[in-house]
Amino acid sequence: MDGMARNFFNQFASDRISLHRSLGADSRPPECVKRVFPRCPPLPTTSVIIVFHNEAWSTLLRTVYSVLHTAPAVLLAEILLVDDASTADHLKGRLEEHVRTLERVRLLRQRERKGLIQARLLGAREARGEVLTFLDAHCECFSGWLEPLLARIAEEPVAVVSPDIPAIAPDTLEFRRPVADRRSFARGSFDWSLNFSWEPIPERQRRGRRDETAPWIVGHIYRQKSPHTFPNGTEVVIRNQVRLAEVWMDEYKEVFYRRNKVARDIARENKFGDISERLGLRERLRCKNFSWYLENVCPEAYVPDLAPLMFGMIRNAASKTCLDVGQGNAGGKPLITFACHNMGGNQYFEYTSKKELRHNVRKQLCLHSASDREPVRVQACQLPGLGPSVPPAQAWDFTQTHLLRNPSTGRCLSLIGNQVLMDACNPADLYQQWAFI
Repeated sequence: MDGMARNFFNQFASDRISLHRSLGADSRPPECVKRVFPRCPPLPTTSVIIVFHNEAWSTLLRTVYSVLHTAPAVLLAEILLVDDASTADHLKGRLEEHVRTLERVRLLRQRERKGLIQARLLGAREARGEVLTFLDAHCECFSGWLEPLLARIAEEPVAVVSPDIPAIAPDTLEFRRPVADRRSFARGSFDWSLNFSWEPIPERQRRGRRDETAPWIVGHIYRQKSPHTFPNGTEVVIRNQVRLAEVWMDEYKEVFYRRNKVARDIARENKFGDISERLGLRERLRCKNFSWYLENVCPEAYVPDLAPLMFGMIRNAASKTCLDVGQGNAGGKPLITFACHNMGGNQYFEYTSKKELRHNVRKQLCLHSASDREPVRVQACQLPGLGPSVPPAQAWDFTQTHLLRNPSTGRCLSLIGNQVLMDACNPADLYQQWAFI
């Protein structure tokens, strides 16, 4: 249990698996297996940069050996292990001695904890290869993973490419092998709270894609959460999000700040550091603006109103509690009320120009009126994408008497006991009066 508590994966199982384990027969799609890559001109060489902080011995070394066993020697310039100020004893002298026995492996150390990106930048500065390849410290590479990446970069040197990344089960360390007839691909995405997630590649992007997009495989242990703490707590992560918003998001940064009070305060107090170098880089590279990104890269994304009619928490006049979607509500669960906490998250709503009440923090969820005695729920918003207009059940009038009235039923949102229900409208009933705060 100590290993699971430290790493959030089954270290006991990992320690009993060979550092040199085979991932089995090649089960990639036939077009991946049969593809031949040019030797003249040769593909570029690469430095594989692996950042770690208090990583388990077995997963770190299995990552290293996996690269050594699967990357063609002519393409692998080196493996750079970058230690982000680890404190674990096994990552000190023991690791240094082990690395000295390996060819093409170097160990770099940051004496002060600076985080993943600063550690990767250190590796990039020290790298000798023509291409930089970044891996996490708990990965295993499938046969043929490297050549397609380098071939794509040889074709288009400014490309940033990624392998398909199937899961290594954190509880059993089982590698979920690719299936030969697989044709589903995912891309990384961010929501308007700047949380990262995976989503299917839209059909419009799949059409006409060439065979270099067939999966090349690097397995990864996906943990439920990070086992590591951060200097100065989570504020350092939010500070980095603010820096991203200030450099890249233009006027849309306000959409993010409405959803994260801490980020908004950091931005207003100018506590996010000097970004002049990053802004200069954006200008020198002639990068497109964020509107172009939304229109061309992810036109499927819902773009919130830059200036919604109202936003924030919705407080009940009688109970002084706020509407809350509850934990883990991806749609379909009843709305609840909870003590107002002023942190956004589950209590953040926007009253849009289309008269929706949207909780669009992670998923696009809307207040959905209910029949008598049925609790009001949040459901997937129908606009845009699922319909040309706001459905009657998701349209709301915010009256001058602070009622939230659904026009199609003529009934109002009411707190009855501990349930949020629809009831006959009564402007004198404090349990039907709501206000954005």
